[in-house]
Amino acid sequence: MKRTIYFFLILAFDFFFSPGFAQTVPANWTSLYNGLEAKVRSIDSIMTAEWDGIKHCTNYCTNLMPANSSQGPDLLTQMPSLYVVKKHLDALDSIGINTIDLAIQYPTLVSAFPQSSEYLEYYKLVVQEIRNRGMKIIVGCQATVRDSVYGHMPVDSFYIGLDATRYKTEKLQMIQTIIDTLQPDYLTIEMEPQTQADNLPIDFSLNSVMDYVDFFMQGMVKNGVQIGAGSGTWDDLMFIDSIARLPDIDFIDYHIYPINQSCFIDKVFQIDSIATLYNKKLVIGESWLFKATDAELLDTTLSPADLFYRDVFSFWIPLDSLFFTSVVKLSHYSKTEVTSLIWSNLFFAYIDHIPAYDAMWPGQIVSIAYTEAGPNILSNTLTPTGELYRTLIADACDTASSTNSNLKKHDNPIRIYPNPNSGIFTLEISCPGRQNVKYWISTPAGKTVMRHSINWTDQDERAVEIVNLSALPKGIYFVNVITESYSACKKVMVF
Repeated sequence: MKRTIYFFLILAFDFFFSPGFAQTVPANWTSLYNGLEAKVRSIDSIMTAEWDGIKHCTNYCTNLMPANSSQGPDLLTQMPSLYVVKKHLDALDSIGINTIDLAIQYPTLVSAFPQSSEYLEYYKLVVQEIRNRGMKIIVGCQATVRDSVYGHMPVDSFYIGLDATRYKTEKLQMIQTIIDTLQPDYLTIEMEPQTQADNLPIDFSLNSVMDYVDFFMQGMVKNGVQIGAGSGTWDDLMFIDSIARLPDIDFIDYHIYPINQSCFIDKVFQIDSIATLYNKKLVIGESWLFKATDAELLDTTLSPADLFYRDVFSFWIPLDSLFFTSVVKLSHYSKTEVTSLIWSNLFFAYIDHIPAYDAMWPGQIVSIAYTEAGPNILSNTLTPTGELYRTLIADACDTASSTNSNLKKHDNPIRIYPNPNSGIFTLEISCPGRQNVKYWISTPAGKTVMRHSINWTDQDERAVEIVNLSALPKGIYFVNVITESYSACKKVMVF
């Protein structure tokens, strides 16, 4: 099955890169494009090497953009808004998406917030439409976006006098309202602390975030809803690690946007290991290829809209497509519960770049792209990325692969303890009968740092080795084992 999906992806990638298919990259975008292409190709190569080909049956997801609470009062013109929601859901259903990311952001359903009861009635109708199509729901409950392009909820006056105590009280009430009234399958209660700090006039340092999450967890009644929290891959991993330690958290939610520096490969493997260590489910609540240079990521004068609007141009299709395949491989590798590719409008329309766009306000460009998507949503006409997502979803679940042959890594007939460790650990390898055993240890990038063979002649069915990696840098490593009857791989964390 791994060969089947790889064969398709190779054909698809070659097709997307073929002359005349995607718009030629404009000269002023070439440097950024080439830099991102090199990074995303490297990421996909690493994910291809690390993923064993066994599919996990992840729930694939996208954001229901017409119902995103950041649109504010426009949502409450119910008939036009709900008509668009229904058509959007039908189009997403045709792709095979089975889970909807419903962004209901603080303070939309806070009882003291203007028109909160009307927003709640609106979301009851939206949830009914989602359920009518047999789809699952994950609700993201961050703070509403305060941005002239993507954020239109009038919150400035409501935030006057906001402090941590008021925030905790109001948001707990909103969380319980979502649980009791909307009954989503999954609810993410805190996310992206750096973004939260940009949108709210209160502290989102590690200690504060943990105080908020602990307050919510202690005060809520879950009523069967799975509860999660997390951060972006650009945030400090201590947020993920601290949240994972909470016993009542059901899943870790993390977002992938930049692939710059260590924001993808290093971070996703470490997050995977943290989730495994604390026995938490994993959710990729948002992901898309962020079109920015390393320097732009550090430029505090740039707003999110100054970068996100770039996504709408059709010359990005080849890179978006390869990013999609990498994220899906990651989903199988990490056995994610839900994976979301967020910008659902781009499954239906991109726009070709013209020089005039370089002088336009980002909001105008985004509006043009949304307008282009409308007719295609009504007719279920997909862009190449939409077609690719449909194919990836259709080929993403193979229950037979979980039982075929004994040469599969998920059996993990190896034990590592302690794990995490300081670099010295015990490796136990299951070895029924007399077999030759080989193992090697590699970095997330695939570099082998140790290789060893065991000429096994003992009748004992387990080989025991003491491994010393204390001279190597701290981080994530992979122990790879191959015998005459199986192969296996297990992560080890050296801290």
